Amino acid sequence: MRSLVLLATCYLAAASTLPAQNRAFHPEAIRSFLTNFTPTDYDAEAQNWAVVEDDRGVVYVGNGSGVLEYDGLSWRLIPLSNRTLARSLARDATDRIWVGGKYELGYLTADSLGRTVFVSLRDKGPEPHRDFADVWNTHATDEGIYFKTRGAIFRWDGSTRQA
Repeated sequence: MRSLVLLATCYLAAASTLPAQNRAFHPEAIRSFLTNFTPTDYDAEAQNWAVVEDDRGVVYVGNGSGVLEYDGLSWRLIPLSNRTLARSLARDATDRIWVGGKYELGYLTADSLGRTVFVSLRDKGPEPHRDFADVWNTHATDEGIYFKTRGAIFRWDGSTRQA
């Protein structure tokens, strides 16, 4: 739905800049606002699961290879600790990006060199709740970050992971 609204907004913006006698539908006007990226462009798996943008305009994509980071010029792969896919992403009020993956959950942060890295929270929860498969949904709320799997919902409150 958001894509449709974005597409319609782009069309209206493009159409409003055209001369009055030239208001017919022009697909070229819309295409100038869109860029299609292929797996060759970002050098990762073809399947993408989630997308979120931070306050700086950097785009993060949950991909079959990990998290892709796009700054408007180049792509970079941020692998998860277990080198599997990232299925869900969320951004919280502090602009932190949270990641749910296959057998993995955590967040993105900058390392000592300023590069974005993944920090795992998998081992921060109680031992019986460390065995889970895919984190299908990740939601950031004022009460904490929620990670939804098929069998459980985990909440990260800032210091511990609860099931």
